[in-house]
Amino acid sequence: MSSRLAVARAWGVPRTLLLALLLAGMAQFVATSYVGMPSFEAEIPALDLVPPAAALVLAAPLVDQTPDLTLRAGRPLGQVLLLRYVATHTAGAIVVASLALSGWSFERSLVVVLFLAGSAVAAAGLGAWHWVPMMAGSYVWLLRSQHLDDLDDADVPVAAAAAALVAAGVIYVCAGLYRTHRTRCPRGG
Repeated sequence: MSSRLAVARAWGVPRTLLLALLLAGMAQFVATSYVGMPSFEAEIPALDLVPPAAALVLAAPLVDQTPDLTLRAGRPLGQVLLLRYVATHTAGAIVVASLALSGWSFERSLVVVLFLAGSAVAAAGLGAWHWVPMMAGSYVWLLRSQHLDDLDDADVPVAAAAAALVAAGVIYVCAGLYRTHRTRCPRGG
């Protein structure tokens, strides 16, 4: 097995891509379904559950499960963190394409990018607990989607999605570099 494949497996990339394909397939399967949920007035379109689900299940590569190995990586740490971020958003692109093919506009499908960017920022600050703020964001998204007057109100401008993608990537990489620097050079030592 090549070292690149071993690294991808350690990061959970194959599992993340498989989950992205399953989520994309599920989006096609439930495109016209509605789901009743407690604490919501009306039934929610099942597709509205896909972006929060993507943020929760596709963020695995963002959480460093092997920090000791990361410290010994042959590549610069910034590059390792950037590759993790790219792996997550590559999986997200599969879900974006599926939502766009299921009847959502491309701009509305870009909400997945915002959710994944939020996951990256949360993972940078909270590590494995990144799901906590994402659950809150999911609730806000579902609440907002219930009160839309027009489906176009949920569209995300491409420029906003690109800005969120870049900003979250910078935050994720910089936070990872800072955390590693603190680990290597503790204060008072």
